[in-house]
Amino acid sequence: MRRPAPSPAPPGRSVIRHRPPGGIRPGTTIPGAQPRQLGLPQPQPVELAAAFGGLATTRRKVTVDRDEPPAGTLQGRPVSPVVWDAMARLGYIPYEISVEEMRFVVGATSGHYGRVAVDAGCGLGAFSRRLRRLGYDVTAIDHSSCSLDVARADGYGPQLKYLDADLEDGVPPELPRHGVDLVVARTLVPFLSKPVEWLRQVRDLWLAPGGQIYLVVPIGEHPLQTGHMTPHEIDVLCEGWQVRRQDHGGVAWIILRPVAH
Repeated sequence: MRRPAPSPAPPGRSVIRHRPPGGIRPGTTIPGAQPRQLGLPQPQPVELAAAFGGLATTRRKVTVDRDEPPAGTLQGRPVSPVVWDAMARLGYIPYEISVEEMRFVVGATSGHYGRVAVDAGCGLGAFSRRLRRLGYDVTAIDHSSCSLDVARADGYGPQLKYLDADLEDGVPPELPRHGVDLVVARTLVPFLSKPVEWLRQVRDLWLAPGGQIYLVVPIGEHPLQTGHMTPHEIDVLCEGWQVRRQDHGGVAWIILRPVAH
């Protein structure tokens, strides 16, 4: 019996036909950009398998080698920029931006026009563009050159700048010290090697007086789940901050404000 031919993807979407190790199911429709129109090289099945396999390899390695971190600390699960480059070529967006999420963000923040925002781990720039529409002057940062190519293809300018930088290396020199009103990190912190220390650095070196951080953290069922954090890990992440949080569809939306001394 012959298998039916796969149905084409809707306009503006990509469909995965191969299942990489530890990757996404075949036939999964992935919203986002159309890489061929952007002139990006298409990932080959072997490249995708290596990239997504890197996620699985990272998870296995950490499970075997990692000791439990000291109380009050977290150890993230970083992956190679190669993984994000492959995802960018597919137009992959980990979590779509919903109307409910934007209502939460707008309701929890104020005075957007003319203020400075940083979108840390911006990916394809979808949230960066939302911030610009709200009136922020936006610097969007990512360490995947392919992601930034896709993001820039949808526009950039003096109030929406894209920066290639490794967030593990400290404050990029292009950012104003103590001059950022809002730092956004959607699905970023589970991939940082030391997420608690990174948040402290943002508080001490990035944020302007009255500044705040917006996190999107997928909620995992067990430790070491790549790209997720358990409820306990999220609690540790939020210790020492003023917190406003809403959970929606297995994801935590979190606003952090420094505690006044």
